[in-house]
Amino acid sequence: MKKIISMLLVVMVAVLSFATVGSAATITAGQIDAAEQMYLASSEDSADITVSAEIVDGDIVATYSSDVLAAATDAQVTIIIFDATTVATPSAGNMIQIDQFAYDSEVNTYTYEYAAEAGQKIVVMMGGTDIDNPGRTEIVVEADGTVGDVNGDEKVTMTDAIAVAYYTVNGGFTSNQLKLADFNNDGEVTLADAMAIAQATV
Repeated sequence: MKKIISMLLVVMVAVLSFATVGSAATITAGQIDAAEQMYLASSEDSADITVSAEIVDGDIVATYSSDVLAAATDAQVTIIIFDATTVATPSAGNMIQIDQFAYDSEVNTYTYEYAAEAGQKIVVMMGGTDIDNPGRTEIVVEADGTVGDVNGDEKVTMTDAIAVAYYTVNGGFTSNQLKLADFNNDGEVTLADAMAIAQATV
């Protein structure tokens, strides 16, 4: 079963490798590679560019600053935003936005219109001219509902446990359902969550 699921994921990535995500431009395989490299090099603590982000009135708003960029001539900033709800690293299927623009002061904000869903985890990375250690931060959108209640009937029942077990084989949950289904809060939705929900009902 795991091999079948892995094969399906490979097919999905191949199909989505040139897809348009949201209102962003078509994201190429080269951009995906660059995003992966930035993710590996990025840091939340010891970065050459400091970045924080939040959802404000339906927009992703990133605030950033960098002494390195401020000292560079004609510095350029690169921002990469991706959905890390189910896949922790950038991939063809979870890219939200890639953009590049001039750095013109020590503190800046970047705004991107995006309808975030409850339960979604969004990662924002920023790099640029002479930046060896890109910055990274994440936004976790609060889940709407009770943990374990994946069908939204305001009760945690065996039906929810069965739905989680079904998801582990067939997929199909929204980002909010994924957040609610992670009953043991380990960042993954597995049969262990289904079993924990089932045990909680008795």
